[in-house]
Amino acid sequence: MNWSCLRPSLKWGGDERSRTQGTQKRTELRNSELLMESELFGYAPGAFTGASKNGKQGMFELAYKGTIFLDEIVEVPMVLQAKLLRVLQEREIQKVGGVAPQKVDVRIIAATNKNLEKMVENGAVRDDLFYCLNVIPLTIPPPT
Repeated sequence: MNWSCLRPSLKWGGDERSRTQGTQKRTELRNSELLMESELFGYAPGAFTGASKNGKQGMFELAYKGTIFLDEIVEVPMVLQAKLLRVLQEREIQKVGGVAPQKVDVRIIAATNKNLEKMVENGAVRDDLFYCLNVIPLTIPPPT
């Protein structure tokens, strides 16, 4: 589905001047857990074998005062669901291999083509994460 058609119709609350509506960072959440975590949260210098000696900013840092679109949220492993919940509740991230949390200011849009409520019932998605993300649910019918 082409989600870019939704962006112009979404209205954000708060101070519009402080938000960068055009900034959309997207990551496909289908890779390995460590790769997914380092893409979302970044990593500290030398955090793992092959890591840059300078570290790396993650999507949450790069999307400062903007929007992150998380596609197929149901495919996120439970460990990372807990970390996403922390972002929503505490507005902070912990880089892979990092010691201090960092504050972030992003808007999150999460999507899936599966029945999210059933995924919660089956234990594939944390119920607390579901309730934090399900603030303004949008159901979009498939194209005809």
